[in-house]
Amino acid sequence: MSGTNYRTKQRDHIQSVIQSTSSAFTAKDLYLALGRKIGLVTIYRFLEQKSSDGTLLKFSENENTMFTKLKQT
Repeated sequence: MSGTNYRTKQRDHIQSVIQSTSSAFTAKDLYLALGRKIGLVTIYRFLEQKSSDGTLLKFSENENTMFTKLKQT
């Protein structure tokens, strides 16, 4: 299933939190914002997919892997 892009309620919840975020975030930030109801592995997979497809920018800051939305044109 590698590279599969399908919609689930979990992905929709993660995307909703990302859309409401105005600053850079970590996977743990999302995990806490989602009330710990979605596993970190699921969040990491989603973030990796979105950074690979160019929706999110992934970078390191103070030994943390951070993500931020790329501006849509």
